[in-house]
Amino acid sequence: MEEEAIVTYVDTTIFQSDLDVLDPGCWLNDKIIGFYFDFLTTEKIKSNKILFMNPSTMILLAFIEDPQELAEALSDLQLSKRDLVFIPINNNSDVTQAGGSHWSLLVFERHHNTFYYIDSAHEMNRVPASHTATKLVPLLHPELQNAKKSHSNKGLFNFGSPHSGDERTRFHVVNSPQQENGYDCGVYTIASAELIASTDHPFKNLEELLKKNITPKFVTQKRAAIKALILEKALQENKAT
Repeated sequence: MEEEAIVTYVDTTIFQSDLDVLDPGCWLNDKIIGFYFDFLTTEKIKSNKILFMNPSTMILLAFIEDPQELAEALSDLQLSKRDLVFIPINNNSDVTQAGGSHWSLLVFERHHNTFYYIDSAHEMNRVPASHTATKLVPLLHPELQNAKKSHSNKGLFNFGSPHSGDERTRFHVVNSPQQENGYDCGVYTIASAELIASTDHPFKNLEELLKKNITPKFVTQKRAAIKALILEKALQENKAT
């Protein structure tokens, strides 16, 4: 029997099996992260300078290797016009379907021309994160179509401080709060993105901001709050039909 949808919100349809992963002890799937990123975009942050990339887009990004083809496929995202881009990173090696075992967050901030890599399990997703950043640089900076060639002697990235003065795009590993279990990575990803997007000047002292606010207790509460939000949206949708 076909599973019945609980709610369709923006571009994400949530089924009961998706809602169930918000129970304690469960690993969040791409649908939950996509739903919450849609919510932040539509109702909470609402800035055309900020982009929350959907996990489904990440599958597309992983699948397409040709830079020109990728630029055409992601043209609607208008990456070159965004000041802040939130990118959910997954270690799924099969680009034909959703999956993987760990979520982390990559944030591009234009003012400092820096990718901030935030991972609640040390640097478990550093390889897919750096690979994603490499693919996105030409789309974020279309004026550098020949970026790899122009930086051939130095490399595409500067792996030092975001304030080093080097003109290349930086990739900075953030000393971020660490999960105490094997399943809360998706909640840490969502909570970190929301906190950064809703804070004035979050990169001034990012590590302190994250450690002060993203605690295990807060993550547990956030998981329950996301589930309550989905049920609230489902009730609103039922009333409207």
